[in-house]
Amino acid sequence: MAMKDFEQNLARLEAIQTTVKSSEITLEESLALFEEGVVLARELEKELKEAEQRIEILTNPDLKDDDEPEFTLMSQE
Repeated sequence: MAMKDFEQNLARLEAIQTTVKSSEITLEESLALFEEGVVLARELEKELKEAEQRIEILTNPDLKDDDEPEFTLMSQE
């Protein structure tokens, strides 16, 4: 996913959140938007993880191909 796609998907996810929070929409519409939001959130999370790995490789040139990067941008605590 290119950076432009990432930004567009993030903007769409934010728009979904705003719509669900502030609009009078049907349950069916809410569920469809929720489903779209979950898909977008998973794609965005995947892209962020890939970016983290790229940063780790760039900042740690001694990292071997089979080593797991230790650097994380987002704490999973």
